Amino acid sequence: MQYSLSHQNTTKLLKTFFSLFFLYLLFSYSASASVDSLYKTNCASCHGNKMQGGLGESLVDNKWLHGESDEQIFNVIKNGVANTDMMAWGNSLSAQEIRSLVIYIRETKYQSELEQMNKAVVHKNGQFSAAGEQFRLEKLDENSAGYWGIEFLPDNSYLVTEVSGKLWYFNQGIKTEIADIPTVWHRGQGGLLDIALHPDYINNKLIYLSYAQSDDGNKAMTAITRGRIEEGRWVTDKQIFKADTKHHLSSGAHFGDRMVFQNNDLYFSIGDRGNKEMAQDLSRPNGKIHRLTLDGDIPSDNPFVDTPKALASIWTYGNRNPQGMTLNTKSNKIWSVEHGPRGGDELNLITKANNYGWPLATFGMNYNGTPMTDKTSMVGMVQPIWHWTPSIAVSSIEFYHANAFSTWQNKALIGSLAKEELRLLTIVDDKVTKDELIIKGQGRIRDLKVAADGSIYLLLNSGSRSSRQGAIYRLVPAGK
Repeated sequence: MQYSLSHQNTTKLLKTFFSLFFLYLLFSYSASASVDSLYKTNCASCHGNKMQGGLGESLVDNKWLHGESDEQIFNVIKNGVANTDMMAWGNSLSAQEIRSLVIYIRETKYQSELEQMNKAVVHKNGQFSAAGEQFRLEKLDENSAGYWGIEFLPDNSYLVTEVSGKLWYFNQGIKTEIADIPTVWHRGQGGLLDIALHPDYINNKLIYLSYAQSDDGNKAMTAITRGRIEEGRWVTDKQIFKADTKHHLSSGAHFGDRMVFQNNDLYFSIGDRGNKEMAQDLSRPNGKIHRLTLDGDIPSDNPFVDTPKALASIWTYGNRNPQGMTLNTKSNKIWSVEHGPRGGDELNLITKANNYGWPLATFGMNYNGTPMTDKTSMVGMVQPIWHWTPSIAVSSIEFYHANAFSTWQNKALIGSLAKEELRLLTIVDDKVTKDELIIKGQGRIRDLKVAADGSIYLLLNSGSRSSRQGAIYRLVPAGK
């Protein structure tokens, strides 16, 4: 049977096609429009291209007429302000888009405050002054590859992991490579990661290493091994944790990992490995904090030991990428710092069975500036104690309980990668009451550790993602 179209029918079909195609493009643009486009299209004519103000108020001068919290700013954008020129955008912008605009305002405000932030950290003739203390930075070592974790031995010598798969021993200025380290999967963010001493190291000399482990060279997952250093060589004692191969992923993102000991149990983090939905899946190891005995067994009181299909080692879930974790020895509480996406880095108090929300609730948005969700909280999910928007790329956390910097006692030191910052948090009754900047622009702080003499050791990395260079610095009081 033959079928032909008249010119008129063809024209109608083409018009219909292009109309539908135009609507598709319009919908696609609306659904994926980046936040900078949203702002320029809807907000810049009143508030200025750089939020400096114009017909409308400045958004970066710290003068908030209707409240400065994220929720208050969100509500002003959504509902407008009666008897002013601020119209309601709730009918033309989605809740997710409005949330992304709140994040964008926070980012722009941060950029406008950079100069003032730098003035708060006085750096002159190699000496710093910040947060009530004066100090200097001493370079102890530099390395052609990036460092990841540092741990002190009882005699004040120390061990440092190199992400490419090397372990270094430092003693009185002499640097020695430890041989026979387990093979690591060095790809993206994967490699040799954290290092920690057994709580009874003085007697048993046991050391824990976390690393990206692969069976086939194509996929990997975070693993933990335990061993000793004998005559300059690593001798494996036991594999403490290894994920089933079915859980290995080809992604090079978000391995975690930090290790913490509390009450003779081992806690360790695994990032979501770039697969955010898996953070809510209790049958998967990624996007979780795990708890094992010191020998790698499952404690009988772990929260999901009796949950069908759940991994019995899971302690918490809904964690995006916790790369910092520590025990506050004064309170015996575990704290973590966790990377958000674009916005929403978190400080969390880690407690049994908690769901920390990722990716269903977050203070961030997608890296390309498109909205992720308008939910910053959900019923049954735990809110962060503190969050940073824009992201500072949190990397490490350590509580300061030494005497060298007396005004910093019992406060939390926070390392930052992307923003190259060292922060100091005052925490009272599990609430952050002050967030101070100590160092900025000296390098990406991968790890930090307080030495026995109260000095603070920093692992700093610089260079591109593909060619990180590492260095070790010591932060000491001025005049010493």
